[in-house]
Amino acid sequence: MTEKRTAVVTGGSRGIGRAIALKLAGLGYEVCIVYAGNEDAAKETLRLAGEAGNDRMICVKADISTEEGARLAMETAAAQLGQIDVLVNNAGITRDGLLIAMKEEDFAGLPDAQAFSEGMVSYVEVDVAAEWEKIETAVLSGMIALLVEGYSAMILIDARTYPARGVEEPEDDRVLRGSRDGFVETLVFNTALIRRRIRDPRLTMEILQV
Repeated sequence: MTEKRTAVVTGGSRGIGRAIALKLAGLGYEVCIVYAGNEDAAKETLRLAGEAGNDRMICVKADISTEEGARLAMETAAAQLGQIDVLVNNAGITRDGLLIAMKEEDFAGLPDAQAFSEGMVSYVEVDVAAEWEKIETAVLSGMIALLVEGYSAMILIDARTYPARGVEEPEDDRVLRGSRDGFVETLVFNTALIRRRIRDPRLTMEILQV
């Protein structure tokens, strides 16, 4: 590299972040690694970069999970290295494990049921409801209702499975002209059959509850 290039790597004191920082340093970047608390690991990363011939790596201690910490990290990097060309956001907060094992501090940043469902429920078909009629209908239909203490709404998880038979040609319609697709008891299958035949973006389907 002929021109000066700078990079900031969050969580760059160890693991994947360290490997990224050292790779960028090897490519000639002036690197700022941001770490939360392990100062010894940060110094070790600087030592490894120095052994590889890059003595322009710096480290900044900052908690980037807060706005103040993120601002401190970027302002310090810019003040010492100049314009920042590359940002590698490697640092992160891991929230995984059993719901029953969650502690009170684990709910920080999850102010309501919607935020909880988006951050903690790793399932596709999830809804949030606060109306008892909707919740009652969902439970009677086989959905799972998750009530978390402190939230004013319930999380509805649609983990239902249904027995389904394969799509076959109707026995009574063999003499008719056309596709001869036979509908089954599963609504999603039937809508897919219709859309396969009518390939038009104007085709829309709406589910009505009676």
